[in-house]
Amino acid sequence: MRARFAACCLLLLALWLPGAVAQPAQAIDAARFVLRDDATPPPDSAGWAEVRLPDNWSSARREAQGIGWYRMVFTRPADAADGVGILVRRLSMNGEFFVNGVRVLSGGRMAEPVTRNWNHPFFVEVPAPLLRPGPNVLDVRIYALRNANSGLGTVQVGDAQALRARHADLYALHVKGALVSCAVALVAAFIGIVCWWRMGREALYGLFGLAMLAWAVRYANYFVQDVPLPVVAYDVVVYSAQGWFFICFTPFLLRLTQLHWPRVEQFLVAMGVLGTLGIFAAFQGWAPLPWVIAVWLAIWLPGSAVLLLVSTRHALRARSVPAVLAALVAWLYVPLTVRELLITANVVPFDASYIAHYVGIPLVLLITWMLVDRVVAAAGAAAQAELASARAAFDERQRITQDMHDGLGLQLGAALRMAERGVVDGPAFADALRACADELRLIVDASASGTGEFVSLLGNLRQRLQPRLHAIGLALHWRMDAFPDALVLPPALALQVLRIVQEAIHNAVRHAHAHAIHIEAARDAPPGHVGLVVRDDGRGYQADSVAPGRGLPGMHRRAAEMGLQLQIRSGSGGTAVQIDIPRALAVEGAADGLAMGAPA
Repeated sequence: MRARFAACCLLLLALWLPGAVAQPAQAIDAARFVLRDDATPPPDSAGWAEVRLPDNWSSARREAQGIGWYRMVFTRPADAADGVGILVRRLSMNGEFFVNGVRVLSGGRMAEPVTRNWNHPFFVEVPAPLLRPGPNVLDVRIYALRNANSGLGTVQVGDAQALRARHADLYALHVKGALVSCAVALVAAFIGIVCWWRMGREALYGLFGLAMLAWAVRYANYFVQDVPLPVVAYDVVVYSAQGWFFICFTPFLLRLTQLHWPRVEQFLVAMGVLGTLGIFAAFQGWAPLPWVIAVWLAIWLPGSAVLLLVSTRHALRARSVPAVLAALVAWLYVPLTVRELLITANVVPFDASYIAHYVGIPLVLLITWMLVDRVVAAAGAAAQAELASARAAFDERQRITQDMHDGLGLQLGAALRMAERGVVDGPAFADALRACADELRLIVDASASGTGEFVSLLGNLRQRLQPRLHAIGLALHWRMDAFPDALVLPPALALQVLRIVQEAIHNAVRHAHAHAIHIEAARDAPPGHVGLVVRDDGRGYQADSVAPGRGLPGMHRRAAEMGLQLQIRSGSGGTAVQIDIPRALAVEGAADGLAMGAPA
């Protein structure tokens, strides 16, 4: 056991020793600087000034733009035989490296349109023949843009192999991660735009798609080197994209939680336009960068607050894994975006890495997940609604068929029997056909009940019956002012109510010996009901003296089948039939209108 332990210790020591004895890289954090547009390293008499690295032009020389030179000295041991590696964590916008007056690396074009290497680490391996024993001069020529957070980070000189590995890590951190973030944002934008197109142009999905496009544009700047646009135009688009992301993402989050604040959206758009103009002015040298940052803070702060509050609120309500994870990631993402803003303001060192987009990737994926879940749920609900609509249409056809069989079929059958028996009395046969026409109109009117007010259906019945009643000396009085105009009944219910009304009028004509019939709204309907009364001024009847028939029992049967309350009161002053309709049976939407104060 001891032998094995000793062997493990020796193995660990062997693995550790190369790193322990490796020559550490020499970190250079001081240099001399001169603002000159020379193609080769300027002479020592060029007016160099001492600077500390990292050196950010946005704070040290805010109005400067163009070519600047940094000169540093590093020492090579006299007994060293190999070359050295040079690593710069960050350089903006582009640069060239000279060792002892010889150019050893160029990042690309050094004139407009300049190659954009602002987020790329630089590494160069200097061969031994170019080096001198002892002091060596390193000159770095950079091209910087005004107010674009340009400058030079710290420089490391040392073992080429170790610094090459470090450069690969930094390149993956700075460039490849941004490439992945941009790709994820483009996929999310595509999903959002497709959902917007397929979901009836709903603004929620369109805002998400636009926010993701702004995200992709913002982080494309982390790896795109050559652009077809003029420098100022490109910088305005790229640097304002972060703000426009929040401008679109904030109302998206609000709408996602059923909140719509038009004034907030208008404020954000106005600030976005102002901020974009401010960025343009800053790159032209017309406005200081802190002012522009202050404008964008007015967008970023409420946007970040909404992101945190809405994600937390949604997580507490939904209590689903995606919602909780999205809230946790949001609380991590916002501080990292604060850090990036501080890098721009030179509060955090210039060559610090931008890493907020790494946290943004899972945030975008989680929100896209929730959005797709919403679309799938909406599609499922639409399919269920379509199925329910088809079932309702089938049921409606069945109902109409049954109604025609029970009502119109009986009337036509009676007329047919009269004709077959040869007992065709002109007026009687006309009455039979008129009854058929009335029944058909009743069915047609009731079928339209789902799209119109019930008062209109009663009005149609009144228009058909009033001339006939007047012809036999009966007056028809209409007092429906207190009846709710917004009442819409399902077709089956409307048909049964109309048949009860029609039967009540028919009984008054045949048995009451009345002079007038009144159709009016009930004043004493039970709570939660709408009442309708049909009364006459005839002689009335006694319940125990009425011969058995189908009229009154049929009215009670229809009312019971549809959940209605039916009251029949009769005396020497006439007969009143009151139909009380529960508000809950009204068509959805119409019931809401009744509940908001329509008279009963």
